[in-house]
Amino acid sequence: WTATQSLMARMNAEMRSRGGRFVVELLPLLVDWRGGYPFADVAAEIARACEHAGIPFHDAWPALSHASAASREPTKYT
Repeated sequence: WTATQSLMARMNAEMRSRGGRFVVELLPLLVDWRGGYPFADVAAEIARACEHAGIPFHDAWPALSHASAASREPTKYT
């Protein structure tokens, strides 16, 4: 995790030097988490690290968590 944070800081600096923005987007596993999302603590840690580094962060879980379980199942092609 320490190495990843360092790499994120480097990517952020590189993008800024090019006039761009580095953004971290967290895409959750889209399965039925009836007992709650088990990665909430991990997402919070990533959010804190991004905030500390000045990197914009977006967690898609709140937007996707309200979808029905059926809509989150993978499409089966025959």
